Amino acid sequence: VSEVIIQEGVYTFESIDQAVAEPVVYMMDHFVIGGFYRVHTGRGVDELWATIQQFRTHSGNVASGSSRTQSTRRLKARNEFRLRDLLTHRFMELVEHELLGTGEFDALIARIAAREVDPYTAASDILSRALRPKP
Repeated sequence: VSEVIIQEGVYTFESIDQAVAEPVVYMMDHFVIGGFYRVHTGRGVDELWATIQQFRTHSGNVASGSSRTQSTRRLKARNEFRLRDLLTHRFMELVEHELLGTGEFDALIARIAAREVDPYTAASDILSRALRPKP
């Protein structure tokens, strides 16, 4: 992957001429390179609710299988997400508290920021150390 666009919806309290103003920020790497306000005029909670209802109707119409099957799939997806989340957190605890020496993680972050090493190589090195058989 050479290019990624990530869009996050962030609740905003900002407004321009009584219309919701959503800040949009363009970043490249960790640098802000531009931005603007996306102003939503004439739209509010009623329009949002109508859109949500349209989505629910549409997703209900295209969903296949029984509601029990759908429920089982949703439960499986939630459990998979939770397991992946737990494994990520526990692995990071192992890395930070048992695998790396004091200050080593912070030093690695500084090396990544200084572009001495890329995050993929750093992650690969840590994973190799974690999987190395213990003597």
